Amino acid sequence: AIALRAEARPELAQVWRRELGDTVPLVGTETGMHVSVALPASVETGVIGQLARTDIVVQPLSHFGVAPLTHHGLALGYGGAHDQEVRDQGARLARLVSEQLR
Repeated sequence: AIALRAEARPELAQVWRRELGDTVPLVGTETGMHVSVALPASVETGVIGQLARTDIVVQPLSHFGVAPLTHHGLALGYGGAHDQEVRDQGARLARLVSEQLR
């Protein structure tokens, strides 16, 4: 399982870059089963609202801080997903983020 998850990290990073370029970089792609992405607070809120109608689950970074918050964005976990799910859902999420940034 660890080897499979190690392969999922570059898959997610690749689809994210393909959809968003370097506009919104992922952080934490070197190790672990989560990555994060910094976003403006309004984009964080908009993406979370859009995701409520999908099967993609993310956590807002604002849940991991103490007010007043200065960092916003999303925590993305992929530990229970297969590689194809990581590619497909990662691309869908990146497109949602791209739409919210416009």
